[in-house]
Amino acid sequence: MTTKQNNNSKRFGNAWAYLFFSDTVQTEYRYIHSKGTREFLDVVLATSRNRGMSLSKDTECWRAQLGSAKTAGVTSGYGVTHFQKDIPYSPERMQPLPDRAKEGRANPKGIPFLYLSTNIQTAIQEIRPWLGTNISVAHFRTVRDLKIVDCSKNIHKLDGTGSDSLGPGLDKQETLSDHEIEEYAWSWIDRAFSMPIDPSDDKADYVPTQILAELFRAEGYDGIIYNSLLAEGKNVALFDLNSAKLSDCKLYRVINIPPFEFQEVHQEYESVFAEE
Repeated sequence: MTTKQNNNSKRFGNAWAYLFFSDTVQTEYRYIHSKGTREFLDVVLATSRNRGMSLSKDTECWRAQLGSAKTAGVTSGYGVTHFQKDIPYSPERMQPLPDRAKEGRANPKGIPFLYLSTNIQTAIQEIRPWLGTNISVAHFRTVRDLKIVDCSKNIHKLDGTGSDSLGPGLDKQETLSDHEIEEYAWSWIDRAFSMPIDPSDDKADYVPTQILAELFRAEGYDGIIYNSLLAEGKNVALFDLNSAKLSDCKLYRVINIPPFEFQEVHQEYESVFAEE
């Protein structure tokens, strides 16, 4: 599938321009881009300048992982009593490994990005925990001012139900202004980044957003920010793992669904008595 683009005026051809691009790179030409894909990416890059924002130094962000660690046991009496306490994962565990990475919505396999959220609630809900789950949450701060593409800056809000329309009917296409078409196109881009990761996903689904992230990275942007389909906050993908520094880790537990509620875990012990 292709879509008509005006390469001189840097305008999207229609409100579904992202969908044509997505279909092409998933099913036709992935590494050698078609003319339509190149033109689409040119327009994305040109219009991204209207969506550039600065993430200031010391901006707070959070990253969550399912699970927790245990403290080491101690010896007591004639037997061995292992007193163990639930604690958050270590700082090393809470940060991406610099030399490996699974496929992500923004990153290809082997190239890690730092995925963060703008608040704790969003970070926890993004990993879709179940009731009673322990969640390790790391607190990060950006180490410098970052130049970010704000994909969440659009007029077509996502409601997370799949029922919201991000495109007009065919009868309305010719009445849309260039600005309205641009808003629709970027709304689709935001939705694509916002879709939660699922282990059962076809990894080809990530190709369109990975291409866009690489485009922004090559242009000198430090990352992207996009809406969450699961919570009120937003998500951030930073291209440089060292652009934010971990300051502390805490342990939380999901205590209610719905409404979604969680609380910090302070003192939790388990005792295992060894046989003599």
